[in-house]
Amino acid sequence: MKIYNRMNLKSLKVLGNKQLEELAEIFKALGEPNRLKIVMYLLEGERYVTELVKLTGSTQPVVSHHLKILCDAGVIESIRKGRHKYFSITGDWVKELLRCVIKVRFGEIY
Repeated sequence: MKIYNRMNLKSLKVLGNKQLEELAEIFKALGEPNRLKIVMYLLEGERYVTELVKLTGSTQPVVSHHLKILCDAGVIESIRKGRHKYFSITGDWVKELLRCVIKVRFGEIY
């Protein structure tokens, strides 16, 4: 039985416009491959911008732009420690969302 067959999809119908807009922002933020790559790295633990630049192979301005979009959507958060601004996932829900999508789409967890 697939995961989405066990979900109570009726509950999606009772979401208000504000919740639907927030949900759409989350999916929009995760819908860009480079942002998704950043999130996958952050699932391993908090990182600062320079680390993410090296890991992704993108430039600092591009990574910073993606981080802002992910922060605005509530997927990640930042905290300043000394001279560095560290980024991390806002909660286990991000990992669980990705795990669910990967399992439904690819049939296994990587």
